[in-house]
Amino acid sequence: SWNGTSFSCPVTSGVVALAASANPKLTNAQLVDILVKTTDDIGAPGYDVYYGSGRVNAYRAASAALAQVNSDVTAPVVTISSPADGSTVSPTTQRIVVSSSDNVAVTKLDLYIDGRFFGTSATPTATFSWSTRKVASGSHTLQAYAYDAAANVGVSTTVTVWR
Repeated sequence: SWNGTSFSCPVTSGVVALAASANPKLTNAQLVDILVKTTDDIGAPGYDVYYGSGRVNAYRAASAALAQVNSDVTAPVVTISSPADGSTVSPTTQRIVVSSSDNVAVTKLDLYIDGRFFGTSATPTATFSWSTRKVASGSHTLQAYAYDAAANVGVSTTVTVWR
């Protein structure tokens, strides 16, 4: 029988590594949550000062991590609300407003102008500033991509503006 933090730390680290290898897309917070929820409760019910959350259970932790592999299959919804499709932009700085939503959470937004990466945001709603002073006259396309933690990708409809 072994006990103490000197022994439990490497065992716990090994179980976390096993769960992470079962589902590499999990965040640190998700791994901690899985670890705590899959322990074998020993001692007083629930968390206690002697046994903490309980004894780690490698099988239950790895199984829970695998169960989350396909738990989020819904892509975020993303829209460009400004400028409007078909509008004319002036030769100044144009505000591009992008908003998104997801059943879990949006982790990143990317904006592309004329098929080229323009900028990114870590928030589900963002305003990008596009200097149209040196942009050629004619049509330009705007498109946004939203990503969630499960690597689902949502793509906005293409917005065409004129300069």
